[in-house]
Amino acid sequence: TFSSQTVNICTVSGDVVTTIAAGTCSLDANQLGNVGYWLPASAILDVTVTAAVSDAKVPLPTWAMALLAVSLLLLATRLRLVDRRRSAAP
Repeated sequence: TFSSQTVNICTVSGDVVTTIAAGTCSLDANQLGNVGYWLPASAILDVTVTAAVSDAKVPLPTWAMALLAVSLLLLATRLRLVDRRRSAAP
């Protein structure tokens, strides 16, 4: 899931970011864990908003979504490997 940590600067609905004011928009990506993977740490992407237009909706670029998804996958994989090492230790 994607959300905004700075709702006074930007909001998120699905994969659309809406700018509200100028400043730093901090986008947070989270992924749930499951039986095979631990809950990974969230990934943060800071975007500088130099000017906001009322009711302007900007889709999150594909590269940004891909970057956040890869970051979450790498974190989940790393946590899974660490957990396997712990459970294999005598």
